[in-house]
Amino acid sequence: VVMESLPYRNLHERLKEVPIEVVPKIIAQVASAARYLEDRGLAHRDIKPENIAISDDFSRAVLLDLGVLLPIGVSNLTDV
Repeated sequence: VVMESLPYRNLHERLKEVPIEVVPKIIAQVASAARYLEDRGLAHRDIKPENIAISDDFSRAVLLDLGVLLPIGVSNLTDV
């Protein structure tokens, strides 16, 4: 998997700065990314604020850390 280099900080670092009116858009973008992966039979396994990059103007959210992807249906999706 290859990702672009992003100049954004993560959502955890910016959480207190996020305007309430953009929260639904951020949630929708992260959900869309998760659905995109699910439609391809993949589970992210670690969606959290630290793994979401957010643009300076809060208009773009990007799901990060795709190294934790596993195919859906694998018997043990969690690490031992």
